[in-house]
Order: sequence, then structure tokens, then C-alpha cells
Amino acid sequence: MHPVHTDLIVAILEDHTDDTPQTVRNSLCVINSTAITVAPLVCTEDAQNEFYAAPTFSPSGDKLAWQFWKHPDMPWEGGEIYVADVHYDATTNSLTIGEKKLVAGHANTISACYPLWATNDKLLFTSDESGFANLWEYTQASTNAVLSSPLREDFCMPPWVLGNNPFAFLDENGTKAICVAWRDGRSVLYVVDITDGSHLELDTKLFDFVDIEHVHRLSENAFVFTGLRSNAPGAAVLCTLTGSSFEPDFQVLRSSASASSTPLAEDIISLPRPLTLQLADGPVYVVFYAPKNPKYAGSSIPGEKPPCVVGVHGGPTGLEGQGLSLLKQYFSSRGYAW
Repeated sequence: MHPVHTDLIVAILEDHTDDTPQTVRNSLCVINSTAITVAPLVCTEDAQNEFYAAPTFSPSGDKLAWQFWKHPDMPWEGGEIYVADVHYDATTNSLTIGEKKLVAGHANTISACYPLWATNDKLLFTSDESGFANLWEYTQASTNAVLSSPLREDFCMPPWVLGNNPFAFLDENGTKAICVAWRDGRSVLYVVDITDGSHLELDTKLFDFVDIEHVHRLSENAFVFTGLRSNAPGAAVLCTLTGSSFEPDFQVLRSSASASSTPLAEDIISLPRPLTLQLADGPVYVVFYAPKNPKYAGSSIPGEKPPCVVGVHGGPTGLEGQGLSLLKQYFSSRGYAW
């Protein structure tokens, strides 16, 4: 939605007028909710196999950024981010854009994702140019990495769906951001200073959030997110930061557990343990759940190991989540490893 002319909405249009896989066309359009019209905004003459995502206005509405990629790329393989000036026509209550500029990403080689404006002149996004998806910024002068040195951690998950925000700004000037990164298959929270590239990791051990998504700012010292935990149901969470060290205080706003559900006893919950198995063909990364039940004594056969269920996650961009799984706990509480 345009921040000033709020009846104008930039959306992704998937056109099935000629409805075959080869002839479907994707573009960015403007929906006028007052006139109930749809007008093209960003498209190419040969729009075959082209895709768009994440259109976002600058705070004043004078600029627009979006992500673009083309088959056979996926957005996490060769996603590109473009920026263009936005022009408003008061007579027709319509939008057009000026010449678009590629600011990050490269087909087949570098993925740029999740554009978000810090100010009218500064755009932040993730880019895997260093080998890992770290935080980058674009200004009218240049495109640069935000962190003073690259981290071997991804500051986002692949954008399988729209609207999942891996970072948000804490202040209105866009100088500090709360960011989600991934280490050993679980989420890490950082406060990143955009001005000098420094970062501070927040202590989340008390609540053990292993999967954090949908980060949104509330104020300079508060943000909300959805989080999964290893020992409790997922929740919508409010985090309040205090002091110069950004001490976090987490408050569960709404749990994903139903009101009638019975929580698992703490003494039977098996916590996930990330492991690296060294095999002849290279390392294999696994998440291990040991059997756990105070009423279970193990096998009567000396040295016998417990039975183990082996699950394999799907897809090269996926991972095995470490949020509480009743299926895994069902087996681990009955003497199985997983």
C-alpha cells in the first residue's frame, strides 16, 4: 500500500489469459481500490518465465523496490533487487515509475532477497555474495555489506513464501535493526548497528526459541515475532529490550496450544541436539533426540543401543526444524532415539 495515497496498492499480477505453463505472465501492477481498476506498473515485453516478489515503498512513497528472478532460477539462487522512482499523477490518481535500476543480485550466482527501506534514501536487504546471506544496504551512492566482516550464518531462510520478515528496524531513522540469523539449524537474534556494522547477540536461552519468523517493530525497544520452542508450544511473542546491552524480556502473547490441550511433562521432553557426523563422502548434519523417560530403564541386554527412527527432510534448501514435535516426543518418551 502506498504510504501517502493509501487507496493505491502495488501487487503481483499472475495473468492466465493464455493459460499454459509457457504463456502465463507475471508483472507488478497498481490496484486502485477507489476506482476499482488494475493498471500495469512493471513488466517486460517478453515476460515469459519471469517472477516478482516483495514490492515495497520507501517511507515517503517516492521510491519502490522489488525482487525479480527468471526461470530456471529460484529467488534464493539468482534473485535480483531493483529500485525505481515513483511518480504520482493527482489528476488520474495513478502511479508510474521511472527507469528501474538493478542494485543487488545476479542471475544464477548471487541471491538478493527481502528488501526493506530504512529511510527514503537507504534500502536494506539480504545478499549471499559472501557465500552466506548477510545484511546489505543500498544508497544512491553505492551498495555495501552492513556487517564490518561477513558472518558464516544466513540472515534469512529461502523466501519460499511471501511476507516472512527476517529483520526489522528498531528506530525510525533505520540505524539499528533486529535480525534473525541461523546457526546449527536454529535461530539467533542480533541487534545490528547499521551505521558501524557492529552486532550484538541477544540471549534467548531462557525461552529457547529455535525458529523465529515474522519480525515486526513496535517501538525503539520492542518488537514482536512468531517463535517455536523445543520444550513448549509455539507462540506469538513480544520482546522488550532494556539498557545499552539490550537485555531481552520475552512475553508470550498467544500460545499455539489449544486451551484444552495438556502440556507435556518436562521430565519426558527430549531436547534436540545438533550433531555433525563425519562420513567418507563428507559431513552429514543431523538433529538427535535421545530417549527420555524417567520410567524407562533401557534394555536388559548389556551394551544394546535403543532403536532409532531416521527421518530425512525434503529439498536442498530445507532443514530439520527443532521446534517441539509431538511425533518425535511420542517415540523418544517410549525408548526410541530419533
